[in-house]
Amino acid sequence: MPEPADAMTRKTFHSLTVGVKGLVARIRGDEPAARDAFTNARNELEQTVASINPTTHQALCALGVVDAALGNKEDAIREGERAVELMPVSKSAIEGPMLIAISGRHLCVDGRQGPRN
Repeated sequence: MPEPADAMTRKTFHSLTVGVKGLVARIRGDEPAARDAFTNARNELEQTVASINPTTHQALCALGVVDAALGNKEDAIREGERAVELMPVSKSAIEGPMLIAISGRHLCVDGRQGPRN
């Protein structure tokens, strides 16, 4: 049975805090610690998406951010694009543009200049 949306939000937030530890480690120049933290965050987010709902735009977007940090460019782009498809601007004037901006960051990591055709 899928978990309620508030459980998804809590799990996604926890995974992102683990990811922030990766950012802090990267800023300190400790790449092994950064990679460990990002990998842990990715594993948690992947479980969240699988156990709760594979169509949750928040978790997919967070997973894309962590994949971008790990250098998993194609995964990051795919997850960001899927999150935008699930929550377009026409559905949410707040979340839609935010997801587009975050997905744009995924494209920047990959060196692309716009949406894939």
